[in-house]
Amino acid sequence: MTTTDQLADALARLAALATQAPAPQSSVELSQTAKGATTVTVKAYAASADEAAATAQRLYDELTSRCAPAVV
Repeated sequence: MTTTDQLADALARLAALATQAPAPQSSVELSQTAKGATTVTVKAYAASADEAAATAQRLYDELTSRCAPAVV
């Protein structure tokens, strides 16, 4: 295989990697304030904004119902 063929092969492999969509990565952060209140941060990634928003809202609602103190 010549150097030109090797470069062409390397460029083809790099192009294939560049066109791959990254896997969605979501995160959840729970923290506590000095007064003991829990704060919830949810980041959800999906193929569409609507799907990401629905996932984030569902997780936020679930976590705040478990972590937030009852309102008197």
